[in-house]
Amino acid sequence: MIETVEIVAPESTQIIEVSRTGPQGPPGIDGGNYTHTQTTPAVIWDITHTLGYKPNVVVEDIDGYSVDALISWPTLNTVRCAFAATIRGKAYLS
Repeated sequence: MIETVEIVAPESTQIIEVSRTGPQGPPGIDGGNYTHTQTTPAVIWDITHTLGYKPNVVVEDIDGYSVDALISWPTLNTVRCAFAATIRGKAYLS
């Protein structure tokens, strides 16, 4: 249900539509997540996961600092992270 409310101020008039909240819908599907730990320094990390989709990827070095990487998805269940230099750390897939 949408109501229209008119607000009148000394120098302007605004029309605002107000909608009421409906019932809560069913819970969403958990997309899952996966953490990859790269213990051997490498310029390319090939990560195999079982998420069944192309996930978002966040990469951190061994000290927990965010790292830029060129991310690609060679297959639905594989992520490739390419770096400018060898690195070890973690990739968080979600």
